Amino acid sequence: MNIKVINVLPHEPDYRFMADEPRPSVNWDTPDGNWVGIYNNEIPNKLGNEVLRYTDEFSYEVWQPDYRADKMYHHQFENGLVHRLFPAGRIKEWYGFKGRWQLISPALVQYLTKYSRENEVVVNLNGDFGVLNAAIMAEAKKIPILQTFRGTLRLPKTLMLKPRLNVLAAVTYLKKHWQAQRLMQHVDFVTYQNNLYQKELRQLFNGLTAKLTSGCDFSFWHNLDQATCRNELAIPLNKPVFLVSSLLKPLKQIDKVIQVFKELDTTHDFLLIISGHGTDQYEQYLRALAQPLITKDKVRLVGYITGEQARCYYNSADLFINSSTSEGGPVSAMKALACETPVFSTDIGNVAERMRNNGAGMLVGISNYAQWRQQLARFMDGVSVKKFDRAEAKEQYDWQKIATKFSEIYRGLGHRYYSQEMSLDKS
Repeated sequence: MNIKVINVLPHEPDYRFMADEPRPSVNWDTPDGNWVGIYNNEIPNKLGNEVLRYTDEFSYEVWQPDYRADKMYHHQFENGLVHRLFPAGRIKEWYGFKGRWQLISPALVQYLTKYSRENEVVVNLNGDFGVLNAAIMAEAKKIPILQTFRGTLRLPKTLMLKPRLNVLAAVTYLKKHWQAQRLMQHVDFVTYQNNLYQKELRQLFNGLTAKLTSGCDFSFWHNLDQATCRNELAIPLNKPVFLVSSLLKPLKQIDKVIQVFKELDTTHDFLLIISGHGTDQYEQYLRALAQPLITKDKVRLVGYITGEQARCYYNSADLFINSSTSEGGPVSAMKALACETPVFSTDIGNVAERMRNNGAGMLVGISNYAQWRQQLARFMDGVSVKKFDRAEAKEQYDWQKIATKFSEIYRGLGHRYYSQEMSLDKS
């Protein structure tokens, strides 16, 4: 049995967020004068790389819709992982008075249908019930499907009951709830990242589940001498240093972090380092908001950083800050735990759950900004913060541990479907 795992991304490559960066190393020019490229840092790519490092019993491919693509483009990396880009279009789903653009790729769905006739396939979907995932679920009735929910579970039923001015949106979520009930009949296994909305998930899906996150490489992310790192990065030795490392978009609340530190400016000395990338417009907004503190060298926006430089920033910090309103992990906080840097976090996501259970770090309300300010002031005044035990963090978040568990799921689904004379029909 040679199982081919197909991990499907529901979104396009990060062209917008990486607009100020060079093209990725794997790229092609397109006939319209544009280009397409593969960013090999997506979570499915990282998971696939780790699975291939752990075992040779699977082939692993990442499939992705791309609104720039005029045809299917693919590349095989040295470790065997294949990444494919498929032509895609945008359609708008209406939620009452507001619309939301989503990608659809008939070419991807058609290729999956053909590919699954010729190979023993396990499909790993990511995200929620967007139009691409829905199309795959509806078509892949004889293919084992693992549905991986990343971030906070946003099931239609939980969104349907949310108070809002746009009341007609509730009608759309009710329809999507009925759709989800039908589609989840075609799913064989579900992974989720935190405990929020477990009751609603169980009402929607009564099959096999596992609580699994993304991960990070604990052999790379580890503690380094703080003074050495600060000297290397020209960071003062004599003031508290805070680090934010995140995709720069509204749900991450980086603007709220900046505002809280502006309020602390008159009473405390500090350096807030913000790492990450976003759209040009949003980055300009954050920079303008932080300008008074940038002038005083109390805020630095250092852009998108990776590798050894990023590790040095993590080890330079006295406190890592996760301020998001919706999280699965996040991986950025896992890196902080691996580097033994204490974590300040909104009370959302898997890391926050484990911090609470272990009495480690600082947990604050998602929108309780007065509490943020109070806790950060206490930290700068010398209150100690318990570090999360690194050995336990490694057991939960090391990529090889995660890859082992995903491999067990892929293996089980493969045996269930392909070790018999005929495939199961979920319809």
